[in-house]
Order: sequence, then structure tokens, then C-alpha cells
Amino acid sequence: MMPQKIACFFAVLLLTACGFHLRGQVPLPESLKYVYVEGASPILREQLRKTLRASSAKLLDSPDKAQVMVKIVSENNGQGSLSLGVTGRTNEYELTYSISYQLANAKDGELKPQPPLLVKRQYYNNQQDILAKSNEQLLIVSEMNQLAAQMLLNRLIAWAEHNPK
Repeated sequence: MMPQKIACFFAVLLLTACGFHLRGQVPLPESLKYVYVEGASPILREQLRKTLRASSAKLLDSPDKAQVMVKIVSENNGQGSLSLGVTGRTNEYELTYSISYQLANAKDGELKPQPPLLVKRQYYNNQQDILAKSNEQLLIVSEMNQLAAQMLLNRLIAWAEHNPK
């Protein structure tokens, strides 16, 4: 029992010594406290809601009180083969998720096109375990949506800092 406590203590000590800390609240400018998103898929909308809530911001259902408006022009999911096995079946897949969007602040309301977001992931497709790989693909797509929401929030922060009220 004692060696486990000592090992746990040293693990915590090493993690804190290297600067590791859990990602928590991202400091947002005041101009990003109320955000309205138009045209997003339900999955992206929910991920954005979670990401904004973690940073003490709110995703609004109408543009009336929004400080920033995000218009999702398009969302695209893609899947391509990276390599084939001897039998001609795909061994590796590449999944892509891209978002084209425009931003506007509440002051002028003019939508400004932004560079698209692109998330790519590759995974090995084991032909012996098809069901597990199907579940793995769903998990990867979910993580890609989370990452896209986080990337969009980071771009919103950068945009808000360069476009004050």
C-alpha cells in the first residue's frame, strides 16, 4: 500500500513540475460572451455550446443579443483510402472534416469570410475486427468535432482581439 502512495505522489509531482495542467476555462474577451451560430449541424452546435460554456460564454438561440455572429457556410465530412492490402481492401483511412464560415460583430453586422477550418485524422482498418473499427471511426469523428469546435473558438478569440467593438 505504501509503495502505491509513494508512486502516486511522485507521478503527481512530475506532472506538476513539467507544467502540465488540465485544460479548463479559456479566458475570453468581453466581446465573445454571447455568440450566435447560424447554419451549424446539431453536432457542431452542441460541441460549440460545451466549449463556450467551459469558458463562461453562452451560445444564443437568436441573434438579437449576440455580440458575435458566426455563419457556417458549409460543413463537409470526407473519407479516403490511404493504403490497400493484398486483397484490395482498404488498410488505412483518412477522415477529413472541414468548415467554411463567416464572422460578424454586432456593431456592423457585416459578414467577413474567414479561412476554412480543416481537421484530418488517419486510422488503421483491421479487417479482422470490423465492428470495433466501426466504433473506432465514430469515436474519431466525435473527437474531430470537438477539435473543430475548439479551433473555431481559438479563431474567434484571435478575430475578437483584432476586431474590437
